[in-house]
Amino acid sequence: MLTGCLRKAPRLGGPGLLLVALAIGLATGCALKSDLEKLQAQADRTEKSNQVQDQRLADLERGTTAALEQQAASLEKRVDDQGQRLQQLLDNQQGEVDTLREQLVAQRGEVDTLREQLVAQRGELNTQRQQLAGLNTTQLADNAALNDRLRQVEGSVRLQIEKTQRVVEEQEHQIETLERTQAQIRRVGRRLEEQALSLRAYRAEQEEFSAELQQVLMRQLAAAHATQNRLAAVEMLLQSPIGDIPSKTEADRLYRSAFAMMMEAQLDLAADKFLEFQVTYPDDERVVEALFRQGQCYYLMRKFDHALAPSLELVERYPDHSRADEARWFLARSLEETGDFALARQFYAGMIDNNSLYKPDAMRRVQFINQLLPNAANGGDSR
Repeated sequence: MLTGCLRKAPRLGGPGLLLVALAIGLATGCALKSDLEKLQAQADRTEKSNQVQDQRLADLERGTTAALEQQAASLEKRVDDQGQRLQQLLDNQQGEVDTLREQLVAQRGEVDTLREQLVAQRGELNTQRQQLAGLNTTQLADNAALNDRLRQVEGSVRLQIEKTQRVVEEQEHQIETLERTQAQIRRVGRRLEEQALSLRAYRAEQEEFSAELQQVLMRQLAAAHATQNRLAAVEMLLQSPIGDIPSKTEADRLYRSAFAMMMEAQLDLAADKFLEFQVTYPDDERVVEALFRQGQCYYLMRKFDHALAPSLELVERYPDHSRADEARWFLARSLEETGDFALARQFYAGMIDNNSLYKPDAMRRVQFINQLLPNAANGGDSR
């Protein structure tokens, strides 16, 4: 009975279990010696089991503590490595800031150079205006157009200088922004890659701006050369007397009228009259001269798209005429002014090969086009 009661009771360890057994034995009056010995043996087994469990718990605690200490040491090493990498990235960023400052100084030098060039061009413009003032009154219309063109060139240079100044100011603003963000870079290392991409894009813009500025300077040189050619053409025109032109027939009077308008600088009306002469008297021997004068009027007015048709017709239909060489020059210059550089270069090359009177000028124009279009020059004629 006592054994059955012990089996149903909760398991207690050591002395507690023994007291419970004695209490039950006293209450029931069945405290047998054999039962007490069994209870004592069971209590000893329970005590040993508890000791084994305590030992396992101690071993588990030591293993867990060692693993945690190892993980803490590994994390501390990773933190130190990350701090060293961030410091190295910060040093690299400081180097890029110094490089941008050097580029800013170089850009300021280019701005000063452009200003000096503007002063020099103003002096050249004043000289040209003084030279133009000596021309007679028949050249006033052409002089006005020339002055407008020169003012446009001056305005273009000013715009380029203002654009360069804006770029320099943007660079200064970007440098200030980079200096303010250095503190943030210490905390956020991943932004360094985005800033590097922005820097490469900015450098690409600077290279594109330098190329654009070079093209503007080349166009200015071309405009100055074109001005010289126009003055030479006006001088040739003034040397052509109208008194020798006959006026007996209607054809004579129409041709004389066209030539007179040309001498009076009424170039639009003169071009229309020369065209009327060609249509009205297609068999007249002066048709070729009228065709040439029509293209010349448009060329002097800088209506290069209108000058193409009469000049090309003369070159194709009358290649051996005395006016063909001049017509080829008008045609090549008009093609260049309208943007067809490749075809213009072909006509210049023909004049060079044929030892034309315009050969020196044609060689300069080919050299200019090759500089303006380096890719085309590498793939074609590089005279």
